[in-house]
Amino acid sequence: MTQLLPPNATNLEKALAAAVQIPALPSTMRNLWNPDLCPVALLPWLAWALSIDNWNPDWSVEVRRERIRQAIALQRIKGTRQSVADAIAVLGGPDVDIVEWFEADPPAPAYTFALSLDLEGLDGAPPTGSHLAAILRETVRTKPVRAHFDLTQKHRTTGGIGFIAAARLTAYTRLTMEAPAE
Repeated sequence: MTQLLPPNATNLEKALAAAVQIPALPSTMRNLWNPDLCPVALLPWLAWALSIDNWNPDWSVEVRRERIRQAIALQRIKGTRQSVADAIAVLGGPDVDIVEWFEADPPAPAYTFALSLDLEGLDGAPPTGSHLAAILRETVRTKPVRAHFDLTQKHRTTGGIGFIAAARLTAYTRLTMEAPAE
């Protein structure tokens, strides 16, 4: 069945239905909602439609597309520990350790957490100031509203301890002098 006309349709109705049929037009609407297929120029609008709170046009295209891919998952867990870790990971951030107030030893003040960034996580190169500022903004945006945090940057160095032995030959002579008796 290719038409919706009743069997008792008149010739005029059949002619009108044939005249207004629209051929199948190619639609790219589905591509506009796919972060992998959406044109680069329309990515900011897709981000807006998916309620991405923080968008930077200076990010690389791949980071922007990844941010859009993660948008729904990030909105579902927004305000949790995992959302902070995921937001930093999406930015290409270093390894992060999060210690919440009840996990600290001794326990920290309630509703606080410590965020430790491993600076070696960026291919051995230290992060730039703008990259750290972006990580801070994302942490503030995705953390629970009631929580406060301390940020610590970690840097590990390795090296060896060497022992050097040295010897110096020395000769000592003890001189004893007495004054002549007068």
